[in-house]
Amino acid sequence: MEINTLETKFARCSSIEIPETFYNRMSTGCSEIDLMFGTEQLRGFMAGSTISITGTPGAGKSTFLALVSQMLTGQGKRAAIASGEESHVQLAYTCKRLGVTDVDIAHIKNVEEIADAMNHYDFMVVDSFQALRSNKNMKKKEFYQYAQDLLITTAKDTGCVLVFVLHITTTGLPKGGTDIIHAVDVNMKVTVNKDDESMRLFHVYKNRFGETKLHTAMMSSKGFDFKGVYVAPVEEKKTRKPASEERKEQILSMNEPPHLTLDRICDNLNVSGQTAGVMLRELVGEGKLQKFGRGANAVWKLVQDCKDLHSILTK
Repeated sequence: MEINTLETKFARCSSIEIPETFYNRMSTGCSEIDLMFGTEQLRGFMAGSTISITGTPGAGKSTFLALVSQMLTGQGKRAAIASGEESHVQLAYTCKRLGVTDVDIAHIKNVEEIADAMNHYDFMVVDSFQALRSNKNMKKKEFYQYAQDLLITTAKDTGCVLVFVLHITTTGLPKGGTDIIHAVDVNMKVTVNKDDESMRLFHVYKNRFGETKLHTAMMSSKGFDFKGVYVAPVEEKKTRKPASEERKEQILSMNEPPHLTLDRICDNLNVSGQTAGVMLRELVGEGKLQKFGRGANAVWKLVQDCKDLHSILTK
């Protein structure tokens, strides 16, 4: 169904007719995957929507998209994968391993040919956006803008769901610029769980037609076993003691000899005489230290040590 995205005049929002395609989503038959791209009430892909997917090599981007394509064919949809990086034999080999049998595949880079093919499909994977080429002669940045506009416009005109696989830099941003992630409707990132290398995290962090969520799946040679929305483990917040309390504990742990004096505490804790004096008074008030003498000759001892000494002397 053609979706008019070219209207530029202001109009009262209530006067604009919402196409039925916004409510009739394209289901894969897997509720977990449908939820990734939709909502609890409207699960699945919206016709004509455009998606970017990023992730480190080996995270499972191509595997995931091949399986989704196969699921859609099982629902009566037409799905295709256009790869500019792998030959059709390599693609067929991967599909056979995954049990993907009904998806059309091609080693194709020409952006105009892919746009034309989208007229015949409901779901098109472009792997990858950076591998696209054209018969037109233009600079790389100009070409990326041209390819992006052509394929996204074609998706809206034909109702074909379009998925771009994007290469990323070491900083995590798409190679060639970030225009593409702003232009598409949905952004997804696939990562490997650092605590379990067989677990994958599917992070939908932008979704114009659904919800943003983090989903989990266990990956094997046969594909994915989806486990639902990711719930991060709750870490107990460790409340740090005030610096003054930590210093007082250091004072109480100092061994004798030498005697516990004001100068010794200042040297060991690297604090002023005023700060040391305040802490010592607090420890005496708390019943942990006992003071003997006055002024520069004053020393402090642990109350428990004093009790132990008194017990020995009175026996």
